[in-house]
Formats: sequence, C-alpha cells, structure tokens
Amino acid sequence: MNLHSIFHSSFVLKWKERLFPTKLTKRNLYFAEGIVCLIGVSMFLALLISLWFLIAVFFFVVWFMILNARLLHCPKCHAGENLNRLMYAVNHPFYCRNCGARIVIEKESD
Repeated sequence: MNLHSIFHSSFVLKWKERLFPTKLTKRNLYFAEGIVCLIGVSMFLALLISLWFLIAVFFFVVWFMILNARLLHCPKCHAGENLNRLMYAVNHPFYCRNCGARIVIEKESD
C-alpha cells in the first residue's frame, strides 16, 4: 500500500461519511432536515419555473432515502423512526417506540 492509496482511501471515506452519515448526531439530523427543505424548494421551482428542477427533486429524494436507511433509526433495535420524532429528541427525552430504549442524540460528532 503506497502513500497515494492511503491518502485517497482516507479522503474518500471522509467525504463518504459527510455525505452519508451513520451516527445519530444533532448536525446530521439538521442535515437531513435541510435535504427535506431542498426537496420542497425544488418542487416549488419545478412547478413555478421549469420542469428541469424535477431532476433536482429526484436527486434529493434519493439522497434522503439513503440517509433515511442509514441514519433515522433506533441505535439499539434498528427500528425506523421518522425525522420529526428524532428532531424532537434533540432537546427532549425520547424513547424508541419498538424497544423502549432511550434515544440520545449526540451534540457534535467532531
């Protein structure tokens, strides 16, 4: 393994983790909420200006589906939770509907 492959693999893993996070942190939940807002804005622009914005809607929906599969679940039993309930859990005590374990949202990942 040479220096280039080590740098490249760490660089790719770093950006892969940023674009498709796996930890349940406050920043990642706000990131997912921002993608939902981008979906809404793109849909509005597609209806108002041009249908070319539907390409952006498709891109953002696929991105959110990947984040939903990797991020929005209970860390213990991996039961799915919706984004609104997890956003509520940022500032309030919150328990999983399936297993009853407390879901703790980390403040920052770095």
